[in-house]
Amino acid sequence: MNCSNIHDAIYSHNINESPAINDKNALWELNSILDFFANNESLKFPFGKRVIHNIKEAYMNSENTNWGQSVTGVVIKNGKVLLARHTYGSGKDMLIIPGGYVNFGETPQEALKREFMEETKIEVEPLDIIGIRFNLHDWYIAFRAKYISGDPTSDSNENSEVLWLDVKEALSRIDVAELTKKLILSAVSEENGLYYNKEYEGNEKYAPNSLYCL
Repeated sequence: MNCSNIHDAIYSHNINESPAINDKNALWELNSILDFFANNESLKFPFGKRVIHNIKEAYMNSENTNWGQSVTGVVIKNGKVLLARHTYGSGKDMLIIPGGYVNFGETPQEALKREFMEETKIEVEPLDIIGIRFNLHDWYIAFRAKYISGDPTSDSNENSEVLWLDVKEALSRIDVAELTKKLILSAVSEENGLYYNKEYEGNEKYAPNSLYCL
């Protein structure tokens, strides 16, 4: 393993910027790099303490993350939508609706509440489902969500700012991601989304169960 290989691994995964990595193989690779240097005391790790911290944090968090399930939510209050400016990956520097991956043993609704609190310090309550995105990597469920309490606060990690933005302005700005715009339009439409059916119990073996339908 040479410095060039290490440099490529670090920067190809943006680990110098954020511990949010959604590729478990990449995490194992990066953690192996740390182990390599830990077992070779004569060698100096060619990156700062921030990189070491981010790799270890991402690796520890990854063990509880279900990379195949993710959630997001559109929260609108007084004509303004809650957005966060992303700090890594393909959405870097773009304003997006908050969200993230579901943890094992966690429902999508619980994940949504947790992600909003972690990333924005805003308490929300998921309502109806207004969008679903599928691909070969994961599924992504978008909720319409109700603002409960809190002031928008950046986590200074996965986002650099959190703000309320007028809906019309959000739909016209070039720094708002296209998927975010489509989901905002879905949230403000007069169409009802899929609503939670309280009467459905499902199989107790896999409880808690959730059924959303028209």
